[in-house]
Amino acid sequence: MSTTVILFHLKLVSKVSLAIGVVAVLVLVAVLTLIAGEGGHSYGTIIASHSLSRRHLGAAMVAAGLLLVAFTCILTCLIIYYSSLRVAGPLYRFGQNLRLASSSDSSTLIELRSGDALVRHAEGVKHAVGAVRGHYLQLGMAARAAATAAAAGDSAGYAAALAQLKQLDAQVAL
Repeated sequence: MSTTVILFHLKLVSKVSLAIGVVAVLVLVAVLTLIAGEGGHSYGTIIASHSLSRRHLGAAMVAAGLLLVAFTCILTCLIIYYSSLRVAGPLYRFGQNLRLASSSDSSTLIELRSGDALVRHAEGVKHAVGAVRGHYLQLGMAARAAATAAAAGDSAGYAAALAQLKQLDAQVAL
């Protein structure tokens, strides 16, 4: 992974962590504000306020926890959706490029969007398609040369064309 990709991920993680922290503080302040009763001037109102806040503290903390989990889930889903589009789009284009390359020797390949991931790999796909196209072009020329030499009765030309075909075949042997 390149350093810019690592820095992008670190920035994203820090932004998500900061957002969750801010929401947690806001939820805590809201819960404390809601469960804290009126201050009261007598001992009886202070005790009543304290017992009221203790009675509702569990439910308030559960609600706050559920709110934080829901916020984190939504934020995580959005990040996953955004990240998957940056990978799924290029994979779809790779498939389309391979389909185009197999159906026609002259079709132009589909370019990736500038912000997509895998841009570096797209160059590899283009290079591979170009190499395969060049190889098929050389095979066609050698086959035509062999057919022409065989039709003309030129045994030396036919042998040279067959040698070139064997050499081209050896280049792709697994």
